[in-house]
Amino acid sequence: MFVESPNTITAGRAVIDAADRNPGGVTPTPKRSVGLHAVPINGYDIAPVRLVTAVLGETVNRAIAARTAQLGRAESPAQLILTHPEDWTPDEIRVLHDAAAALGFDPASVRVISEPHATAHQCVSANIAAGTKFGVVDVGAGTLDVTVLEATGRGEFTVVAAHRDHALGGAAVDAAVRGWVDSRLAAENPQLLTYLRENSPAGDLRRLDDSIRRAKELLSTAPSATITVTGAGHVQNIELSRGIFDSLIGEMVTRSLGLVERALADAGVRGSDLYTVYLTGGASRIPLLHQRLSSIVSVTAVDDPKTVVARGALNAAGIGAVNAAPAPVPHTAPVWSTPAAVPQPAGRTGRAKVWAAAAAAAAVVVVGGAVVLSQTVFSDDAASAGPSQTAVADPVADEQAIRELTTAYARDVPGAGIEVVNSFRCAQKQATAEDVVSVAGEELAIDEIISVSTNGDAGSARVRLTQTLPDSEPTTSTQIFTYTREDSGWKICGIRTQ
Repeated sequence: MFVESPNTITAGRAVIDAADRNPGGVTPTPKRSVGLHAVPINGYDIAPVRLVTAVLGETVNRAIAARTAQLGRAESPAQLILTHPEDWTPDEIRVLHDAAAALGFDPASVRVISEPHATAHQCVSANIAAGTKFGVVDVGAGTLDVTVLEATGRGEFTVVAAHRDHALGGAAVDAAVRGWVDSRLAAENPQLLTYLRENSPAGDLRRLDDSIRRAKELLSTAPSATITVTGAGHVQNIELSRGIFDSLIGEMVTRSLGLVERALADAGVRGSDLYTVYLTGGASRIPLLHQRLSSIVSVTAVDDPKTVVARGALNAAGIGAVNAAPAPVPHTAPVWSTPAAVPQPAGRTGRAKVWAAAAAAAAVVVVGGAVVLSQTVFSDDAASAGPSQTAVADPVADEQAIRELTTAYARDVPGAGIEVVNSFRCAQKQATAEDVVSVAGEELAIDEIISVSTNGDAGSARVRLTQTLPDSEPTTSTQIFTYTREDSGWKICGIRTQ
């Protein structure tokens, strides 16, 4: 956010240029100011509702522009779905309603939902047994939120315990890395460090911050990353290894686990009592956090942690089935418990278009000051989009196809040869003769297909299976199947044990 004056408040991409001219007019986290009476920015005391109104206004304008590009005519959103932290007070939530009203939204068209509730509506099957407890750990930019919820049946959930730490999150990780970069510069290039601290324009500092964030994200999958520091004619590349990164954030991860343990204690449960803990938020991909958290609870990492709350909010509003995100995938190495197979999918139709029209003309989801536009909900022409677009898929037909292929897998694969096995696997997971071990008399039964989600040409399902081997007791486990759509239909690309 950039405040030029009380009547001129800018949100969105234009803030970057404005920050270069006047850094004192910027507030990077207006969400954290919602509970204040006023926010001092650029010499003015700004009411938080003005900041939130600016964010929503920028978002709605972007949504209308996207809709206009699609249809060739302007169309305003019919619904505004706003998410908020679980511990927000009624007064803080009222700020969201007041901001929506300032933009002209009818109160009846505005819905609010807490972030952990939205995550639950995206990740948890509506058929989960009442009384089942699970957790949500949301590692956001400026906070860490831990929530324990309980399923009540009928696809609804109640919060059992919630804790938040404003000193943890992605920004704290970035600050730790920045401190390490400064120490390296102090030893290797003190002139550049002095320039950054005393004379550097905002643009140079922003580029350094961006380089640190990119390195942090790269270290989720790579053993090292490079941070580039520029200024005053200097260019210095500093390599950050995964080991050094882990040492920088180790204490923060320990505090994060302490927050989880306090939430478990408040909920009156042990980690082993939880069905799982869903790990979300832009900073949730850090491997050390996964590793340490997995030592006390079962961890499920969602496929797209930055949008899971937005998609869950759409689900809660009865819209998300149009463009559901994939089901969560546990953070474990993929294994094949038994080689798999997939039959032809059911034919795709234009049902997505019908659902979109029935749900709403348009919807905008605002997540903690950031906005996700549900373009599929906007679309009257979903069925005519190109084949690589998620809007093309008919989620109902795709779910049915995946359920059918999963049933066929359990029926046909036990005891089968390599030809049958490979007819089920995706092209990248074709088996060799050495990979296929057939056990005479093996039986595989599906007890329940707990949940199925698809997103374009990717899909996943959580399945409860019972395997029976000769002279052995049956064993039951929950497996996560992952799928991809190929020219010949859906294929299984992996099976993971939860």
